[in-house]
Amino acid sequence: MYFIFFNHVKKWVFIYNLGNKEVITSCNLIFNRDSRSKSYAVQPNPNLNLTITIPKTIKNNFNPSTLTTYNPRLEVKATNNWIVDVWNKSVVCLKNLWNSLTACLGLKTNSSTNDFNLSINPRQHAHHINNPNKRFVYDRLLEGRTVAGQVIITKSSLNDTQSLEAKAVFPPARTPVGVVNGTFRYDASTPDTVHWTANFADSQLFGFCEGPLLAQDELQVLEHPALAHAKNALAPHQRTLQNNDVALFQNVPRLGALDTTTPIAGRFTPQTLYGNYFAQASQAEISSRLTRFDNPVASNIYAIVASHIPPSLNGHPYLRKDLEKPFFTLYNAAQAIKAASPGKINIMHNGNWGMGAFGNDPKTMYLLILAAARFAGVDGLRIYPMTNQNQLQAATQLLGHIEQQFPQMTAGQFLDHLTANAATYGLRYGVGNGT
Repeated sequence: MYFIFFNHVKKWVFIYNLGNKEVITSCNLIFNRDSRSKSYAVQPNPNLNLTITIPKTIKNNFNPSTLTTYNPRLEVKATNNWIVDVWNKSVVCLKNLWNSLTACLGLKTNSSTNDFNLSINPRQHAHHINNPNKRFVYDRLLEGRTVAGQVIITKSSLNDTQSLEAKAVFPPARTPVGVVNGTFRYDASTPDTVHWTANFADSQLFGFCEGPLLAQDELQVLEHPALAHAKNALAPHQRTLQNNDVALFQNVPRLGALDTTTPIAGRFTPQTLYGNYFAQASQAEISSRLTRFDNPVASNIYAIVASHIPPSLNGHPYLRKDLEKPFFTLYNAAQAIKAASPGKINIMHNGNWGMGAFGNDPKTMYLLILAAARFAGVDGLRIYPMTNQNQLQAATQLLGHIEQQFPQMTAGQFLDHLTANAATYGLRYGVGNGT
């Protein structure tokens, strides 16, 4: 992670790499401050030649939260799109600060972000729900209220994975992992802790939310109707996820919950509402499983795309490309989440990502989820394995075995090791389940 320090009065700036504890560059810039918008424009200042150095004790024991103990006159510090005014103890958003500074200094970054606020207007951004059962749920949840509100959307791309492969995959700090029974709970965030729940996305955000299917993605949109409107408020390129992209949606109200795990009573063959059966269920059956929240709680969602495995690969050992994609996608998601809620404890919630219609093997995916969370320094991880608890346990044991054998392994070596030993470790492609 990079931290930018600058003083707009004395006209200096330097960038500190928290990963290798080095000042990677220093330069002098001209800062022009717009007091009304609290934004800064920056450009190189060739007339100044001041180099900033950090004492070795500070470099080896750097902690942004205690920065003022080093230099109380250092006015501001910044990370990505956020800046903390140490002197006034306040937080403001500096639009494009990161891109502007890195452009001036020629710094190559691993990720780029595109963030914007979206005011949901149901009339201007109408949903296109055409399935009658989904429209029935929408109408029940929206009865007497509206989806209008402010949703913060951030789309982040990972530009460079090669430099990340040289980093240690097992940093000293371990990510606390909790296993949760049942479906996603969408825990309420607090002033100190922010909860983020995964969206098992298609390459087109919320691509099938209007039709008959009810898998994880569609169920999430059903319970958060604002997402159906947000989809159509986004331009086509904004709702497309490529490579290791992640899209964050903050402040999305969850208006209700649909029980998709309890079989419908009275059926000759017990069926739940999950998957393809939802479209065949009666509205009375749906009503019996639908809970409307009178006091909705806002959710924070991160949308990520897993590799889509063709049936022809079923049973074959995993190839590197289908190991590195989810690994670096999760890393990118974690970094985007840290940038979106800096200074907070960020808890990521995940589950059977890519293990349904996309045909990925549960043990393999859990192994990558656990490893990527550790690699990215996630504050906390909650996993909802449903019926795949044994595969999660096997993945946990395998990751511990690999770390014990190769504690200094880099991310690149880790992915190479998994590829070379995929057959031995039982990391074999699965097949999609049709949902």
